[in-house]
Amino acid sequence: MIKIGFLSRVRCFTYRDDLKSHITQNNKWKENPFHFRLYFDNLSTSTKGLQTLVLMVDVDRPNVEIGVKFFQEMFDGDSVNSPNKIPYMFFPLYKKTYTDDERRNIIQDNDHHTEGVMVVALTGLQELNTIVHLNKGIKTCIRNFFLAIPAQGTMTGKLFLQVEHQPTND
Repeated sequence: MIKIGFLSRVRCFTYRDDLKSHITQNNKWKENPFHFRLYFDNLSTSTKGLQTLVLMVDVDRPNVEIGVKFFQEMFDGDSVNSPNKIPYMFFPLYKKTYTDDERRNIIQDNDHHTEGVMVVALTGLQELNTIVHLNKGIKTCIRNFFLAIPAQGTMTGKLFLQVEHQPTND
């Protein structure tokens, strides 16, 4: 496996299995599937010790170019290609290095999108993609139901920005 880059704007509680499933259900990935791995790591600068959490992407050696192209197109920072409709941003590392200034800008952008988040844990829920029936014949999955709850006084107007399954109750 070759490290091809990383996704920014992720949070420490992002459930990688849900994101991986979301990626593998994408039609472009299905047209040309390849093996990849997602794992958390830090991006840092050598000056002032700035760092931030990112989600590294490894791809099997024969598909490096395909993987880089796929992740660049899918995660461009504007498209909401994630289970939670978050516009993750992919930064390539394969045959690319970043200066400290570029790293600092990436860290600042990442922190801008992820800071000030409070985590709320709910127990007793089952699969987040379970369909629930609401009034007036409306059907939606549990994840989308939570993501649609409005809240005044928030920048997004939503109570929840991200709803993630966790592998344990810890």
